[in-house]
Amino acid sequence: MKLTGRRGVAYEVAAIVDEHSVRSTVTLGRPIVLVGDPLAMRVKVLVGGRPLTRTSRVVVTVLKPGESAAKSAPRVVRLDYRGDGVFAGTFRDTKTPGPYRLVVTIDGGDAKIGDFQRSKSTTAVVRSGGRTRPVAGASKEAGE
Repeated sequence: MKLTGRRGVAYEVAAIVDEHSVRSTVTLGRPIVLVGDPLAMRVKVLVGGRPLTRTSRVVVTVLKPGESAAKSAPRVVRLDYRGDGVFAGTFRDTKTPGPYRLVVTIDGGDAKIGDFQRSKSTTAVVRSGGRTRPVAGASKEAGE
């Protein structure tokens, strides 16, 4: 990087570097659940193909329908290390139907790339009443 400008003027430089060897996948047990059902979350993190270790921290910030991080006190769930780069946990406060925004934050460290932080987001839907998916072999009621 080369800076140019007038002499005697103070300049400041900042750079954001993204290391592409960090890969993560976020999986929900079911992306659509019923009101009151738990929301199971799983995050797998690999760095250069190697699993992230238990010394790292993975948390999920849950924003319920109509909430924003700026106006509400979001719920934070710390995921437990399960081995092989997998962190998992459950969010149980699903009383309100609607979309739930899940923001995953990974604070990790690796001998090769050093300390890093990554974030990803996904959405789950909480529905009121009815089934979340058809039951195999269920028959329609008479008259339908």
